[in-house]
Amino acid sequence: MVRALKLVDHFCKLAVESSSSSSGLLVNMPMLVKDSFSKPRTISSVPSISTSGQLGRIFANHTFYKGKAALRMEPVAPEFCPLNAGGDSGALKISRAGTLMLEFAHSVGERKYDWNKKQMFALSVTELGCLISLSPNESCEFFHDPLMGKSGSGKIQKVLQLTPRPNASDASGYFIRLKVSNKIAQIEEQFNMPITKAEFTLMRSAFNYVLPYFLGWHAFANSISIREQASTASG
Repeated sequence: MVRALKLVDHFCKLAVESSSSSSGLLVNMPMLVKDSFSKPRTISSVPSISTSGQLGRIFANHTFYKGKAALRMEPVAPEFCPLNAGGDSGALKISRAGTLMLEFAHSVGERKYDWNKKQMFALSVTELGCLISLSPNESCEFFHDPLMGKSGSGKIQKVLQLTPRPNASDASGYFIRLKVSNKIAQIEEQFNMPITKAEFTLMRSAFNYVLPYFLGWHAFANSISIREQASTASG
């Protein structure tokens, strides 16, 4: 995996170098990769370049602040690995799709939130598709067991629910509720947040935009552009 991540970083360097001399696809194609320490880099339409010429880490998130809790959403990059066991060809394939991390924190005072005790819920690409297609009168629920398939299965359970807001002036708003049961840490916790029509429209727009990147299709598109530019230069 370490070799694969190095190959991805090398690929990104080529893409950035190519974009500096071309007005084609690479100029407007954001990067979403992981660095050699497996820490996620998030999306930016303009990758930052350090003084050493390396692609800098970029963080992007958005937070909704409410009276009793806050909700932060942040994209987590997909992971790549060598196409073949040896990895000598340099070809990569996606080994894990990206996710949208939701972080919930309780309010502990006016405009103050306890992020040290946050709870997280990672939305998969399929779950994002469910939210994108959700109509104003529909509800949905997602269940996660982080230890599923392991010896501690069932000891940590998370349930995320979206339900229409009753009697709200904004008929398309929702209530977002996260329930967490952690028998290992002896935690029973719940977060409840109203989301307005405008806020859910923002979320839906962000989901639509980021979904192809979570599938790794941006890397595929960049590889096509690089090959085309290399072919033109050598022709």
